[in-house]
Amino acid sequence: MEYSPSPVSIINNGHTIQVNLHNQDNKLTIEGKTYLLQQFHFHLPSEHEVDGKHAEMELHLVHKSEDGSLTTPPCTEGVQWTVLENPVTWSGEQIGKFAAIFPHDNRPVQPLGSREIGSDE
Repeated sequence: MEYSPSPVSIINNGHTIQVNLHNQDNKLTIEGKTYLLQQFHFHLPSEHEVDGKHAEMELHLVHKSEDGSLTTPPCTEGVQWTVLENPVTWSGEQIGKFAAIFPHDNRPVQPLGSREIGSDE
């Protein structure tokens, strides 16, 4: 991960709080492929499970690969999800403030289908 301070715009899109980045300086490299951070947003509770359990809240860092494939809705297959095992800690106060505006803004957990679950271990 190579993230640095960046100019952003913060919007309430009616579904969540979304932070759009205005430069291409923030990137993530996985197995030699670089993904540029486009925006990030939040879900309550999480849209993914680890060991069959939801987290109270989830942060989505939305990246675009250099070849132009998008990882944003319409929720098409072909998206690479990377779910980190070690969670970010949110305070009860932070979660409560978000929940007061956006209660239950998550998409239900989807069937695994042909997707594979891997590990970096």
